[in-house]
Parts: sequence; C-alpha cells; structure tokens
Amino acid sequence: MFMETGLPWVDQAVFTPQVGDPVSLNVIFEQEQYEVYNELETQVTGIQYRVEMLIADIGQTPIARTPTRDGDIFTINSVDYEVTEISDRDNKFIVCSVRVKY
Repeated sequence: MFMETGLPWVDQAVFTPQVGDPVSLNVIFEQEQYEVYNELETQVTGIQYRVEMLIADIGQTPIARTPTRDGDIFTINSVDYEVTEISDRDNKFIVCSVRVKY
C-alpha cells in the first residue's frame, strides 16, 4: 500500500518468514549511523537498520531472532536483513530493527 512514489526511503522488499510463503511489499528502510564512546574515549561507529511496513501488506507480525531461533528475513536491494526486534507496532504499521544476515 505504500505508493510507488520514487521517494528514496521507499524500497521494494521480499519478506521471508520462517513458516509460510515469501511476500513482496514496499517498505520504508532506514539506516542510522551512531557513535558511542567507551571509558577510554575511543569512538565506535555503528549502523542501525529499521524496516517499517503496513500490517495489511505483510499479513503477520515478523518473528525476531532469539538465542535459539533465527529471525524472519527481509531482502532489500539484494541484501538479507534478519529481524532482531519489533520496535513499534500499532493498528496500521510495524517497525522492525534488523541486521545484515551473514
């Protein structure tokens, strides 16, 4: 339902659940760079990834990774991202934190 707007933050994705068939959908894919300083004042830089989608498009809540189970996968621009956390959910949208699946 996200319109094909040509906006840079709307990407085509394929959601592959642990159980069930893959689903093609449009998502908002965000990458945020952050910096952290430790006790020795060493700067560490990392990237956090988030995927936002309409519940109507995905049809279910993605499953996040646990120590004993892999998470569901989003493939965006030929890169697989594993769900690590459901960050937010309301009646229309789901926001997932994801990481690159190696």
